[in-house]
Amino acid sequence: MLGDLSQVIMKLNKDMEYPALFNQAFSSPVINSQRILKAMAQFTASLVSANAKYDQVQRGENHFSSYEQTGYVVFRQKCASCL
Repeated sequence: MLGDLSQVIMKLNKDMEYPALFNQAFSSPVINSQRILKAMAQFTASLVSANAKYDQVQRGENHFSSYEQTGYVVFRQKCASCL
């Protein structure tokens, strides 16, 4: 979803499913930046990556293909500083 936060909120409110999902999560269909942040925080906290290929490479148990290595180098050069 590209756009600024106000555009994202408008898109979510126009969707048929999101107000109902926010109602289930927050006992109210109101969609705002605070609720989006809480929802995203809950989602990201539930993510567990302990045995993805990246994790295996970091532990020395696997190796990236040349294609994956190229992508990893690009990520490190252009994106990793944003984290």
